[in-house]
Amino acid sequence: MKEEEEREMKKGRLQQHRETKHSFEEFKVKSGYMKKKFRLSFEAAQGAIMIIQKRDDPRFHTSYQLVSLLMDLDSLLMHWRNNHSLFVHRMIGSKIGTGGSGGYEYLKQTVQSDSYRIYADLFKFSSFIIPRRCMMTEHAGNTGTTDDKQS
Repeated sequence: MKEEEEREMKKGRLQQHRETKHSFEEFKVKSGYMKKKFRLSFEAAQGAIMIIQKRDDPRFHTSYQLVSLLMDLDSLLMHWRNNHSLFVHRMIGSKIGTGGSGGYEYLKQTVQSDSYRIYADLFKFSSFIIPRRCMMTEHAGNTGTTDDKQS
């Protein structure tokens, strides 16, 4: 009985995997990848999502650290932009900026807009992560696609 329950659970997980794969392909068509709203290529997005998904796997740990550091760098730059815009507002008010820009108003826009973020795409990929409880575990010699245990 327990083996049959496990088999059904694995079939359900495999079906969820197929649905996720299908929704990811739809994402490619319906999202900005076809409209050039993303900076990363679709293949790079797939790689980043796989790295984020499998971050506990030793093979992906270093790559995940790099992705995480890039996201941290982007966050730190946004914090710096925010602090800089507040400093400019305090020092020159609403005057024209030193480089001829709109000053504080321009800097405020750079903080509020995702178009000034370097790695904004990495933050968007979290919505495509499969919950760990739904993932199939991989065993030595098993690709995770069979519905029986290894003997």
